[in-house]
Amino acid sequence: MNPEERKLLEETYELVKENNSILRGMRRSAQLQTAMKILYWAVILITAYYSYVLIQPYLNMVQGLNDKAQSSLDTIQNYGNMLQGL
Repeated sequence: MNPEERKLLEETYELVKENNSILRGMRRSAQLQTAMKILYWAVILITAYYSYVLIQPYLNMVQGLNDKAQSSLDTIQNYGNMLQGL
């Protein structure tokens, strides 16, 4: 192997090493990005679920009040209809 070929081979080897290091960094970055996306959505979904669990008793209370108010309005309307019939 003559000196020119050896020099070219060494330069190619250095470029391959640099390319390999860049590709490994890109792969690591892509994996980290995927993991962060999964973590991001997991935090959002878990927060939404626990928010619903914490708010649910209050929603049930409001629904109960709404049902009571509706039944009271129905009773008042029935009394009004009875008074109109007299």
